[in-house]
Amino acid sequence: MRQRNLIAFLLASAVTATSCATIMDGESQTVTFNSNPNEVEIFLDGKKLGVTPLTVKIKREQNKMFVAKKEGYDEQQMVMSTRLNSWFWGNFITGGVLGSTTDYASGAAYEYSPNNYYVTLTPQKASESLRNQLEREMWARNFILGSYWHLADDIARSRGEYLSSLYAILGIETSQQEEARRNLSDLLSKSHNIPVFAESVVDQYFVQ
Repeated sequence: MRQRNLIAFLLASAVTATSCATIMDGESQTVTFNSNPNEVEIFLDGKKLGVTPLTVKIKREQNKMFVAKKEGYDEQQMVMSTRLNSWFWGNFITGGVLGSTTDYASGAAYEYSPNNYYVTLTPQKASESLRNQLEREMWARNFILGSYWHLADDIARSRGEYLSSLYAILGIETSQQEEARRNLSDLLSKSHNIPVFAESVVDQYFVQ
């Protein structure tokens, strides 16, 4: 009798654990889009999500790409990077293959990382130098948005591949890197969220 009750308990636990990521985080995720200029139209799977600045819930799926459009500007496409949701691993351990398979099917096994995107559209009549500058600004913003926590750790340690990559994007010479690190650390301490830090860095290191 006790053995039968134990089996029933274990089965109930497995069912409860099944789709842990789905239950905890849901099949959708809140994603924010900002842009330069403002009022850029954001499309996903051919459907208009809205205009920037925009915060919207999007179903979690791999290999998604959004399109940004505004009259008078070049169209921009950007891949939405994903990683395995941390809840998926807990589900795999407690719920086993059944639970993890359910999460894969629903898309909840993945999460968009980053969940903030910044699009810089280039005017169709822009000069080559302006195009290059806007492209570098966009690289810098999205690199910071996508690797903020690694970058913050590197800044605190004064070294690391993420910090070195940011130096390269910003065009900072070796002799200037320690001064730049101190400046980045100061900007980091004054920024109340990740997008603000990204914008502060761009404002500091790119001529407007």
